[in-house]
Amino acid sequence: MTSGDDPRFVRRLRARDERAFEELVRAEQGAVFSACMHVLRNRAEAEDVAQDVFVTAFKRIDAFRGEATLRTWLRRIAVRQALNRLRYHRRRHYTQHDGIDGLVDPVDPAPRQDQQLAGQELADRLRIAFDSLTDEQRAILALRDMDLPYEDMAETLGIALGTVRSRLARARAALKQALDAMDGDPHEQ
Repeated sequence: MTSGDDPRFVRRLRARDERAFEELVRAEQGAVFSACMHVLRNRAEAEDVAQDVFVTAFKRIDAFRGEATLRTWLRRIAVRQALNRLRYHRRRHYTQHDGIDGLVDPVDPAPRQDQQLAGQELADRLRIAFDSLTDEQRAILALRDMDLPYEDMAETLGIALGTVRSRLARARAALKQALDAMDGDPHEQ
C-alpha cells in the first residue's frame, strides 16, 4: 500500500507531482487490475480499463475527498469503468473470446485428461451463468471473489452495508438459478 492515506501524499497528487503518481501506479496497479479482471474476465480488456482508471484518477484527483482510502477510491473507479465497458460491449453485441482468463487455477500441475475436460466444462458453465447476470450482480460477486470484507465492498460500490448483503444474496441466488437452468432443474421456477 502506498502512503495514500497520508494527507501529504494526497497533496502531492493534487499538485500533479509525477513521482507521486508513479508511486501510486506502482503500488496500486495490481489491485486495480485485479478489480478490473474480476469484473471483465478478459485480460486485454482489464489491462485497458486499468490504464484508464489511472488516467481518470490523474484527471479527477481533486474530487478525492478522503472519506475512503485511495485504494478504495481507485477500486470504485475501476469497478465503475469495468461495468461501463461491459455495457458498451453488450450494446454492440460483443462476445468475449478470452473466457475466464486467469480465474480458474489448476490445483494439480498435471491433471488427467478427464479432469481437464470436467474442469473446462465447469468453467464454461460458470462463465455462461455469470454472463447471464446483471452488471451489478456480476460486480458484487466479483468483489466478493476478491475476498473483500463487506465494509470495503460497500465503500467501493458506494452503497450501504445492508445493501451489500442483500445484493450479494440476490446475486448468489441468480447465479444458482442460472446454473440450475442449465442442468434442467425442475425446481428452478
